[in-house]
Amino acid sequence: MEPHPEANVSARVPAAQGNRRAAAWLATGVVLTTATQLRLGASVGPGELILLAWCAASALAVLRGGRPALAPTLRPFALFWAVSIPLLLAGWGVAWSWGIAAPGAPRDFLAYAFIAAIIACLAYKPGGEDELRSAGRLVIVACTLVLFLLLLYAGLSPSLGPLHFWHRGRFIGWSNNPNQVPLGVILTPFLALHGLTRWGGARERYGLAVLACCSLAVGLSSESDALVLAWSAGAAVLAAHSWLLALRGRSIARRGKILLAVAPLLVAAPVIVDGRAVDRVARGIAAIWSGQEKGAERPYLWGLGLEAVAASPVVGLGPGAHARVRRPWGEIPSEAHNIYVDWASATGLMGSLLLFGLLLHVARSAVRAPALFAALSSLLVFGLAHHYLRHPIVWGSLLLIAQLGRNSMARAETRRNNIKAS
Repeated sequence: MEPHPEANVSARVPAAQGNRRAAAWLATGVVLTTATQLRLGASVGPGELILLAWCAASALAVLRGGRPALAPTLRPFALFWAVSIPLLLAGWGVAWSWGIAAPGAPRDFLAYAFIAAIIACLAYKPGGEDELRSAGRLVIVACTLVLFLLLLYAGLSPSLGPLHFWHRGRFIGWSNNPNQVPLGVILTPFLALHGLTRWGGARERYGLAVLACCSLAVGLSSESDALVLAWSAGAAVLAAHSWLLALRGRSIARRGKILLAVAPLLVAAPVIVDGRAVDRVARGIAAIWSGQEKGAERPYLWGLGLEAVAASPVVGLGPGAHARVRRPWGEIPSEAHNIYVDWASATGLMGSLLLFGLLLHVARSAVRAPALFAALSSLLVFGLAHHYLRHPIVWGSLLLIAQLGRNSMARAETRRNNIKAS
């Protein structure tokens, strides 16, 4: 005797509610990991504690769910970390045997292991794909709005309890470093544009437009030159796509018309909103080109990081900072401030191949959705100047781009099949 259909529906409702609650906790934890001023110690704060509790609850759900199955979007990320963690340990062992293990290696390894555990729990958890979908959107919206509200309050008072909102005239929100603020808003303009090209409701469109404006205000207040450069790169990707559509003379759908209209504005937005930001980027590039010390600081660190890669090219030197800055009083360990160089120095060429393979997979997922591809381009360009792979919000951003890209590909395939069938 088959169960009554209403019984199946009633059984699914609590599961859906449980997934929504879990997604809310996951999103809350990820957002609060950006609040580095609220941390109790060097690496532990309310966000990390919430995520630890979420991981424990998710592990129990995996054990109760029987034989686990990897969620499609999360499978490449789980594989990446399954190989990367042993590589980090192997490189750490090499550095330890040579007596050059980085001082911050334990902290960095714990951060990487923590991210690997979160992704593993989400990948094997029943309903993990749906939880990722809900949590990813919540993270983008909540992080942007919270930072914007803090920016509004910062205009009235420079501090609130333990929070100090400004560092040498730059907005830092609830972070310790103004360069951490962009991680919460870097994707928002492009994801909002992606939603504008797919959602037809006036209320949703207005909400997305407001969200994009909030993210621009927060990002420019941080005075991050790398963010301006990253946003400009993403806008250039959008502009190139829109202009190619126009040059080909193809019939442009509604979303193409929106991209065609908005992309040139996004390219010009930094000049319109804050001409000083463009001037700072231009002066920085000129300084690097002329070899001035301040402007050449990043390339100098990249060169030192590549020296560390050459020292152990296969498995790297493990977690920690391996670019050794030479000073008159000795060498000082430093990061290369570049995700590609820093990851290569930690995991060697094997780890670099893994990272580029994963990023290529995400790019393939997003390539049919111009706004998503622009968001990914912006994030990767930002990584040229900052090492952000220890931050959970970055991996959440990559997962969200990959999932939205898969959804776009599935919709496009459905449209093609419908056209063939008709």
